[in-house]
Amino acid sequence: MSVGNLIILPLALGLGTQPASSNAMTLDEMNILMLQLAQCWPVPQLPKGSHDIAVDIDVTVNPDGTVAQAEVVDQARLASDAVFRTVAASDLKAIRDPKCSPLALPLNKYDQWKSMTIHFDPKEVSGK
Repeated sequence: MSVGNLIILPLALGLGTQPASSNAMTLDEMNILMLQLAQCWPVPQLPKGSHDIAVDIDVTVNPDGTVAQAEVVDQARLASDAVFRTVAASDLKAIRDPKCSPLALPLNKYDQWKSMTIHFDPKEVSGK
């Protein structure tokens, strides 16, 4: 599911490991979360010619909506690409920002969002 610059994939949905259920997060619920994170995301200025700098962050969330853990998926690129590292740092900052905690998630659907991947793409924000 996406809104502008963020895509949020609960891992069960992203990997196709669980069938859709009546307890699945709705598009509106995902949009609320994406809008919340967008307000906390300090999108970095990218050097000219930068492309394909989207970052996926695996997030584990506590039952109260606070972030337990957030980790960049592509650790090899994080170690070797300074521009990617800059974007990843801004993404992690958004996820950990106290203004965005707890995350706006439906508490009764914890099993659907306790683990998710959030896709941040600064190119979508700049429109380039």
